[in-house]
Amino acid sequence: MSGGTLPTLPVAIPAFADVLQYAKALHAVGQAWEGTAFGWPADYTPEIREENAIFEEYDESGQTKLVTGPRWSPALFCIGINDIWFISLTWEFGVDADPWVYLEDDYGYPFDETTQIEMLRKRVNEQSLVSES
Repeated sequence: MSGGTLPTLPVAIPAFADVLQYAKALHAVGQAWEGTAFGWPADYTPEIREENAIFEEYDESGQTKLVTGPRWSPALFCIGINDIWFISLTWEFGVDADPWVYLEDDYGYPFDETTQIEMLRKRVNEQSLVSES
């Protein structure tokens, strides 16, 4: 590269509605999945809910011991590559609730397509301003 110019690579970003539809279809099946969606790496992990899970826990002296207790982890769908384009959806309020949406390093927002579109537009505008300077 001469002159400090970074190369520009074209990428295809799927519509948020298509990603959401795909994630909800995987969520309806409820089975773990890993693969490629819309040309991007993606994965889905169903909700984990165990009443008597076994954990390793450290005591005051740094030794580990096994403990039993409840374990819960929300269903999660991720697509993309960090620092390029990435979305994750988590069903933090239960399997029947709308997913919570995370866009790269942004804070999470409950699903609201208008909000998501505005956030994406803002991000694209901010990126354009940075690349022009």
